[in-house]
Amino acid sequence: MRYELDELKAPAGLIFDLDGTLVDSRRDLAQAVNRMRDDYGWDSLDLDRVVGMVGEGTRVLVAQVLRAHPSGEAVPESVDEAVERFFRHYDDVCLDTTEVYHGIEEMLNQLDGIYPMAVFTNKPERFARKILEGLELDSHFPRLLGGDDDETRKPATPGVRLLAEHMEVPVAQTMLVGDSSVDAATARASGCRFAFAEWGFADYDERIEVRNRYRPEIKAANPTQLARRLLDLKDEPPTG
Repeated sequence: MRYELDELKAPAGLIFDLDGTLVDSRRDLAQAVNRMRDDYGWDSLDLDRVVGMVGEGTRVLVAQVLRAHPSGEAVPESVDEAVERFFRHYDDVCLDTTEVYHGIEEMLNQLDGIYPMAVFTNKPERFARKILEGLELDSHFPRLLGGDDDETRKPATPGVRLLAEHMEVPVAQTMLVGDSSVDAATARASGCRFAFAEWGFADYDERIEVRNRYRPEIKAANPTQLARRLLDLKDEPPTG
């Protein structure tokens, strides 16, 4: 479903992505990846390359990292074993440098009590919960859904439906807020609305793809702009 800008109506509930939308976790993700690579005697990958692999869950991230192994070097026999190595390292570093994006706390404080809110991430739930609690964002989100189950991991659609049901709002009136083409594709496949957090991980090419291919209802350069638009929608009289 898509509305023209002058016909936009306030959503009934908001689902936020985590990495690249609420928090900047790039350096800690890269640190865990490179500690895993060091276990195998491989050189580190630069930050931008690791960030370009993030978005479709841990297993996909680790599989891509393994494909980037040096020519002639041994590759782990099992992706599962490499994933467990990554988990151990990420558990050690996931709050070392991860921080809330500027303006997010103010945005959430403004939206609390106006919109029901949830978090939907492809990060394993235990890490997502640890980060939300460590950064004191957890009180804003009564419901969190992580990427532990293939059936609900983005871009699969059941996750949006589960969260909409928990918030007691129709899927079509739910808005997914995310920073990536994976988030945009999830919203489209689920039949919910989409707001593009342009401050996130997406590079120039991905931002262009999201704008042109998925045509988000709201495009926000920063959390303050997103909050203002969502609050304005609540204040606008209904049309028709």
